[in-house]
Amino acid sequence: MHRALLVNDIVHTILQNVDSATDMINFASTCSALSSPALDRLWSKQWNLGPLIMCLPKDTWEVGADNFIRLSREPLPTEWECVRSNASRIRELSRNIDIGYKRPPQPHSDVLHKLFALFPPASLFPNLHKFDFKAVSPRPKFSPDFALLRQFLSPGLEVLAFYVPSGIPVHEAERLSDALGAQASGVRQMVISPNHDGSRCQIDLPFNKMQKLHLLDLGPNVCLTRHDLADIGRLRSLQVLRLDLREGLGIIETLRLGDMRLELSALNSLTIVTDHLQLCTSFLLRVITPRLSSIDIRYWKYAAPAEVGEFVLSLHTSCQSFAFLEDISVIRTGHPRDFYGPLPSDLFRPLLKFRKLTNVVFKGPRTILS
Repeated sequence: MHRALLVNDIVHTILQNVDSATDMINFASTCSALSSPALDRLWSKQWNLGPLIMCLPKDTWEVGADNFIRLSREPLPTEWECVRSNASRIRELSRNIDIGYKRPPQPHSDVLHKLFALFPPASLFPNLHKFDFKAVSPRPKFSPDFALLRQFLSPGLEVLAFYVPSGIPVHEAERLSDALGAQASGVRQMVISPNHDGSRCQIDLPFNKMQKLHLLDLGPNVCLTRHDLADIGRLRSLQVLRLDLREGLGIIETLRLGDMRLELSALNSLTIVTDHLQLCTSFLLRVITPRLSSIDIRYWKYAAPAEVGEFVLSLHTSCQSFAFLEDISVIRTGHPRDFYGPLPSDLFRPLLKFRKLTNVVFKGPRTILS
């Protein structure tokens, strides 16, 4: 073995140029100096827990016609050791959205419960810093598997993505909220994705205990209370916010109640999905974003020229400064049957006050202004 391989920086530089898993396995088999860092890199990011279970001897598991991995015999305690060792190398457990129609085998819930009874997730994955619960349980409806989410929470977790399943009992939502506040205070990015049936859920998220959040992405099925909105306003590190303001979610109504105003002092990127552009305007009139540099709006119901003008003016109210805003993107999706031609240019003159503004796009079913 060359003495250069004793230098960690050299080894890591070599491994960064290894593209395929097969080549990484070959590197891991070369010598002891390459084995551990190669295995760390090989296992650092996984799309599901199937490869981990398949570390067991081949006579202990089988893949059924439904593409789920089940145990064909009870593994010995020593046989589980390889699973435990490789799990400790996993840093990211995320759902792969680009895998196409042929999904890789994944463990049946019975196998997962067996594994986590032997090794609780928080101890099995001590180096996990990014976790998407769909990589473990992609079920859109509530099932006992949802309780596994709480077991993955740990102080070292920095990126967390999960969905609120339809039919979740109130007590289960409360237990999740308590666990997030007690065990996931170090999370910096949190994404709550929508479930498939569009049903909404009231879950009291402990934003007051998650002060390190700098990215928050809330799907349309999460109903925010006045208390939740006030706590979001106290997140002094929040830089990226993505919200769904569709009609019926109650966020605008909550802000209007008592003339509530939020100040998001560190926010530099805001994305809003809504049906009416007016809802976005109402939100901006009640939110102070003095350092906002990018705003991205998606809506799908026709907005009259006067409504577009009101939105442009609401940026003045929200930003309260003309020194930071650089990008504005307002895109309407839908059928062009109610498209009434280009908007008058005087609607956009107030934008000239923003000194750093470099990119402005207003687009409908046909391009309006770019």
